[in-house]
Amino acid sequence: MAVQIIPLSCPKCGNASNVPEKELRFGYMFTCPYCSTTSVLIIDRQLYVPQAGEHVCTTCGRVAPPGARFCQCGQSLVRKCTNCLEEFPIDHNLCDYCGWPQDIDPLSEAAVSMQVQRAIRHLSDPDAKVRWNAIQALRRIGPAASAAVPALVEYLKIAEALTKMDICMALGEIGPAAVPALVEVLKSSEDEVTKVSACVALGKIGPAASAAVPAMVEVLKSSEDENTKFSACVALGAIGPAASAAVPAMVEVLKSSEDKVTKYNACVSLGEIGAAAVPALVEVLKSSEDENTIYNACVALGEIGAAAVPALVEVLKSSKDVHKKVDACKALGEIGPAASAAVPALKSLARSWFVSSAVKYAAEVAIAQIKG
Repeated sequence: MAVQIIPLSCPKCGNASNVPEKELRFGYMFTCPYCSTTSVLIIDRQLYVPQAGEHVCTTCGRVAPPGARFCQCGQSLVRKCTNCLEEFPIDHNLCDYCGWPQDIDPLSEAAVSMQVQRAIRHLSDPDAKVRWNAIQALRRIGPAASAAVPALVEYLKIAEALTKMDICMALGEIGPAAVPALVEVLKSSEDEVTKVSACVALGKIGPAASAAVPAMVEVLKSSEDENTKFSACVALGAIGPAASAAVPAMVEVLKSSEDKVTKYNACVSLGEIGAAAVPALVEVLKSSEDENTIYNACVALGEIGAAAVPALVEVLKSSKDVHKKVDACKALGEIGPAASAAVPALKSLARSWFVSSAVKYAAEVAIAQIKG
């Protein structure tokens, strides 16, 4: 069957061009080969250059005025983008707002890959808002955005303080794939805010970031910035038992830091590391004269649980410090039934004539908590 050819005249220069009839449909976009004007096919097979906001109905070919959502024939003139949900002309395949191809499901693997690549490009955009949106997009995508890690790390090196934190939250959501890059940041960066941000990201990743423990130990040893030490301790605590190699460095922070918040978080993190931290915490209890440090160490031992019971019982028996005895009783009470081995020592304190009423009361409360 012969293909019928239809001549179309450019609305600007008037020159005619032949187009196969099978390609013609209302809304068909035609670019004149003579003057390069782009026009669309409307009713009566005429070419028309739409004005701003006008829509061409793909059903009947009428031109609707700006703002119209439906044609006279009842056909919708707009559709919602499957990606950003904005409305745009129904005859456009690419969204006028976000550029998303409407034939691709935003939840498909191909779509995620496109979103990641677009976000990577936008990280170098001169507009700060575009860059921020790109970071948030990668954060939402999570582990599937691992290809963006190098670009995020490069941006991390030059970004402002608040943006650094956003970048690190995105790296944290991406997960284990970001660990090697974050370790390199810790090793090479001289900027304390960057180190803090990297530690926050590693803490977000948690136990899967165990490969970063040696780098964070070096940060604890070399940094004089309290915020950096604080962040490294919190991250090591989030990694948990796999961070046991960091215990000596964290104890040193606990002994040397003058910042109460840093001391507190070092203790809490040692508690999260678990049984491997018990000897170090006991040593802190024995040697420290600071009430807050003593209390924090006991809280950490209480968090560790049954593994800390023998050490806490030893504190009850050997220490002459009222605060240490009281805090040890509180820690044993927090452990609960798992601290049943401590009941004899606690009863001995509760009945003793040689301890203060505060210690007796703390021992009685601990016994009640242990027995439930």
